[in-house]
Amino acid sequence: MDNNDKTIVKIVAVCVLVIFFLVGIAINLFVIDEGERAVVTRLGKVTTTWDSGIHVKVPFIESVHRYNVRVQKTTFGKLAEEESSVENLSAYSNDNQIIESYRLSVTWSYDPARITDAYKYFGTNDSNSVFYTVVSPLVQQCSKTVFGQYTATTIVQERARLDKQLDDLLKEQLAKYPIRIISV
Repeated sequence: MDNNDKTIVKIVAVCVLVIFFLVGIAINLFVIDEGERAVVTRLGKVTTTWDSGIHVKVPFIESVHRYNVRVQKTTFGKLAEEESSVENLSAYSNDNQIIESYRLSVTWSYDPARITDAYKYFGTNDSNSVFYTVVSPLVQQCSKTVFGQYTATTIVQERARLDKQLDDLLKEQLAKYPIRIISV
């Protein structure tokens, strides 16, 4: 091998190393959008959180879990005529009338200051796990509690008071969790 060939081999080797280095950095770069927060875990332990911007994680050791902290809306229950896999909400009034097929919409967001708690309580942000594990059962429980205090007639007549009572009760029940209920 002459000097020219050795020089070419060195240049190719350096180029390959540079390409591997750049690909390694690109794979481990994370852009967190405005309105998102990220929880960073190192070997399963929460180490830090990231706000919006560009961040680099340690390959193979750190994992990044994103959470949307924007205002979101989730609807529980369905109307009788709807074809849906969503579970019906039902409750009894004070005069033992069954109230079926009603919907409740909850406007909410993760609390950005408590995003590590969101990871600890609910795990990853996949499939709105916070609602399947905590909020959905509480919505059912709170609605049964509040509807049970009214007769079928007063449910219609005093809807504003019922809505406020349901809103207050749900906010009280969810106060210990890292989510903010904006309205019900």
